[in-house]
Amino acid sequence: GFLYCCEFGSFELYLEMIKDTRINIHVKNNQDETYFHFACQNIHDDRIALNILDQIGNDNDSLINSVSKKNYTPFHYVCKNKSIK
Repeated sequence: GFLYCCEFGSFELYLEMIKDTRINIHVKNNQDETYFHFACQNIHDDRIALNILDQIGNDNDSLINSVSKKNYTPFHYVCKNKSIK
């Protein structure tokens, strides 16, 4: 569910699911990608990636600078896709 929201840009569903305290936005898949990677890579709605930034705040660079097995940070995807305006 939550991955789908990040990957396909369902912001309204994302807002409902982020309230669930069991969701750990730092979890990585087998390619070492986080939910934030997916939100930036497959973004259809900029608000999801921006909201994840709000959730993690200024004191958690580990998610922002998290590197996948492809050596991509989430922002590599943003630049590649020219997503966030």
